[in-house]
Amino acid sequence: MIGDTQQQEVGDGALAVQAHRDVTVNVGLTYENVRTLALDTFRAEFVKMLDMAGAIAEARATRLLNEYIARVERENHTSLGNASDPDFRYSLYMAQKIAARSGDADLQSLLVELLVQRSHQPIRSFVQLVLSESIEAIQKISAAQINALTLVFAIKHMKFLTVSSFATLLDTLDQYVEPLLRDIAGSNASISHLEYAGCGTVNTTEKFEMNKAMLCFYPGAFQSGVSEADVCVKVLSPAARTLLVQCEHDARHVQVLGGSLENVRALCDQFNLAINDRKMLEAIFNSRSQVKLLECCASRRPYFDHLWKVWDDTQLSNFSLTSVGFAIAHANLSKFGPIRPLTDWIH
Repeated sequence: MIGDTQQQEVGDGALAVQAHRDVTVNVGLTYENVRTLALDTFRAEFVKMLDMAGAIAEARATRLLNEYIARVERENHTSLGNASDPDFRYSLYMAQKIAARSGDADLQSLLVELLVQRSHQPIRSFVQLVLSESIEAIQKISAAQINALTLVFAIKHMKFLTVSSFATLLDTLDQYVEPLLRDIAGSNASISHLEYAGCGTVNTTEKFEMNKAMLCFYPGAFQSGVSEADVCVKVLSPAARTLLVQCEHDARHVQVLGGSLENVRALCDQFNLAINDRKMLEAIFNSRSQVKLLECCASRRPYFDHLWKVWDDTQLSNFSLTSVGFAIAHANLSKFGPIRPLTDWIH
C-alpha cells in the first residue's frame, strides 16, 4: 500500500488487515475462549464421573443387600420381616452407604454379619441398640484397627471350647488369631482413635498378661505331666488309667485327657470313677509348673514372637472393649469360624 490508497493484494487463505494506525492481530483462541471450553469440558466429564460413581455405588449397595438377604433366607427366614421396621431400614441404609463408599469386600461381609445379628434381636433391646451403633462406628475405623479390637477380644475374652490339648490350641490360634497379625494396628495414635470411635478405653495402670489368660482358659494344653512311677498314677484304677495319654511337652510323662478341669470332671462322670481316682487325675492335670508357655508356643509357631511383641509393646494389653467394640470384634472373629453368640458377652 502506497500513500492513502487502501488497496491490497493477498494470496489464497491469507488474512488481509488494513487500518490507519497500529493493528494487533490475535491468532488462535482467547483466554476467555480457553476458559469457557475448559469449564464446559470439565462439566461434561464431571457429570459423566458422577454418573459412573453413582452406578458403582448402587452396585456396591445392591451387593450388600443381596448378601444380607441370602444369609437371612439361609439362616432365619422370618428375620426378613424386619424390613418393615423403620429403625432396621435406617441401619440397612447406613450399611449400604458405608459399603457404597468403601467398596471393600471384607468390610461388606462384616456389615452383613452385624445386620444379620441385629435382625435376630428383639426390637429396642440392648443388644440391638449396640449392633446399630456398631454399624455406624465401623465406618470410622480401619481394617487394621478392627483386627486390633478382634485380637483383644480373642485373647482377653474368647475361650475356645474346642481346645482339648496343646495341639488343638495351636490349631485354633492358627485359625482365629494368626490372620489378624497380618494387618494389625498398634500405634498409640491408632489406639486413641479407637477410643474416639467408642470402641474401648485404655487403662495404663492395668496390663493384661496373655500367658496368664492362656493358662486360665486352656490349662489342659500346658500340663507338664507326671512319671508313670508317680504315686498319683500308681493308685489309679484301670478305668481311670484310660484317661491318661503321653504328655505333649515331655514324652517321658503322662497327662490327663481334657482341655479344662470341667472336661476332666465330665469324663470322670462318664466313666463313673471313684472319688480317689478323681482326686488323683485332678492332681496330675494341675501339674503345669515346669511348662514355659511362650517357649512352647514359639517353638511350634514362629508367629508367636510377633504376637507377644504386638501384645506387650503396644497399648492393646491395656485396652478394654466397650459394648460396641465387643460387637465389631465378635463379628470380625466369626468370619474365621464358628464362635459362641454375642449375647454370651453382652446382654
